[in-house]
Amino acid sequence: MMPAALAPTWQKLEESRLQLLSLLENKPSERFTQIPADEGWTLSQVLHHFGDVEGGVALYLQKKIDAQQTATEPLKDSGMATKLRYLSLKGALAAPVKIKAPDIVANVPRCTFEQGKAHWEKSRLALQAIATYFPTQLLGKEIFKHPLAGALDMEQTLSFIHLHHQHHQAQIKRLLEL
Repeated sequence: MMPAALAPTWQKLEESRLQLLSLLENKPSERFTQIPADEGWTLSQVLHHFGDVEGGVALYLQKKIDAQQTATEPLKDSGMATKLRYLSLKGALAAPVKIKAPDIVANVPRCTFEQGKAHWEKSRLALQAIATYFPTQLLGKEIFKHPLAGALDMEQTLSFIHLHHQHHQAQIKRLLEL
């Protein structure tokens, strides 16, 4: 069962995914692969990017959880510095500016809607399994290192993913209007 501290954030994250998929439902298939004038990502690539981010987060979290089984150096407690890093990230993602994706998730292949959606769903299931069975003793610990913001705790990590989706909403709406 998912720790109670993570459940509300997970619920928001899942609701945003379902809202987006509902928005995209019944759109013509060519809409998802139409390349915008600025040569940016297609709608399908945005979905694939979501899968890359969530899959990367899931892999990193699992590695950190596994390492705690034999760790000689425990994870640091989340404190004021962690909160400030999170708030900085939150502000950056809320700003209506383009943020260059970190290299690890920047190269998104051209794909169909079905491929992008399937990739995201697979990654979401991996992340859900980690959140569901997240060790309660690791709550409030710096468990994830965001490439730009630095160390975050698990609740902040899930919140970051939700904010990341929100950050891409304007791009998605623009792509739907092509």
